[in-house]
Amino acid sequence: MKTWKKVLAMTVVLVMLVALGAFAVGAASAQPGQTAYVSFSVSGIYGIQGSFSFSNPGIVSSVSYSHSFAGMMGGFNNDKCALAGATEVSGAVTVAVTLKANAKPGDSCTVTFAYQTSDGEGQLSGTKTVSGTVTVEAPPTEPTTEPTTEPTTEPTNPPTQPTNPPTQPTRPTQPTRPTEPVDTAELEALIAQAEKLEKTEYTEKSWTVLEEALKEAREALESDDQDTVDAAAAALKEAIDGLVKMDYSKLIQALEDANKLLADDELGQLWNKLIQAINDGSLLLTSGDQDAVDAAAEQINQLLQQIVEYLQKLQEQENPDVTEPAEEPEPEAMCNLPQHNTMRVVMIISLVLNVVLIGVLVYFVVQKMRNRKDDTPIIDYDIIDDEEE
Repeated sequence: MKTWKKVLAMTVVLVMLVALGAFAVGAASAQPGQTAYVSFSVSGIYGIQGSFSFSNPGIVSSVSYSHSFAGMMGGFNNDKCALAGATEVSGAVTVAVTLKANAKPGDSCTVTFAYQTSDGEGQLSGTKTVSGTVTVEAPPTEPTTEPTTEPTTEPTNPPTQPTNPPTQPTRPTQPTRPTEPVDTAELEALIAQAEKLEKTEYTEKSWTVLEEALKEAREALESDDQDTVDAAAAALKEAIDGLVKMDYSKLIQALEDANKLLADDELGQLWNKLIQAINDGSLLLTSGDQDAVDAAAEQINQLLQQIVEYLQKLQEQENPDVTEPAEEPEPEAMCNLPQHNTMRVVMIISLVLNVVLIGVLVYFVVQKMRNRKDDTPIIDYDIIDDEEE
């Protein structure tokens, strides 16, 4: 009767765990450098999403995820889970935790899975939490000595083999040296420092060197050779110290100067009128209307003149004392003044406008000259003299 009650109680507990949605399959353990697996089973769902967290990530070298839900789409990314399917399924999410080689026996890491499940209508459940613990096992100790002799099967004849000593008495003369744990503290600190850096703040060439050194440093964490770990730490530190900062100040200043110039309402209106006049003038190159062509040319020339005059006016406003004699500043100091930066941008824009306009006009003039070729087909006419008629 007592056995029947125990079975019933265990069944009730199992049903309650399933009703909660998931439960960890036991506690996992592994030796330093090995991998332990923690599974969370879920039943009767159409989808699941959630995130994983670790209570003691310092003893974890790497983590990977897998699932056994048949027909579900999705996957795992950055300790997050997102799976969905069209039918109700049951399965498990498995976390593979690889321990560091220098993890101390007795240390543990709790894997916590906070998740929500979805039903057939896409409705999400409330957030549920389940966890499992990975414990670091002590590596097995090897026996320091081995039996030196085997029991003889013929105790009655010991004198027959006096000259044959035991075959393995020499092993105790080579005691095994205890391996010292590899110190990876400096390497781990450098890796953490490198992972916080932003790629966009440094030149591409120096960042490539850092990425290669960081990759080798992560691989060296798994090594049991102290020299390998120290060499990877030195290479990573050199790569971090060799990073070259990007200097965007000149480009930012040039963009600011150009935006200030283009933000001028009067100059913007003149520019738009010039673009429209160029478009209208290009349509008249094959019109055959001399008056319209001359008027379009006059309008373009006037707008160009107005833009040049406006730029000159801006220059005079920024330099009101140009006519008064004064000591000229040194070229380097002049180039650092904001007004000179603005005028440099103005002159560059003016030069670009002139080049573009000249190119457009030359192009359309050439096109017009090509179109003037006589493409009229030759027709044979029979000319009959009136007198012959």
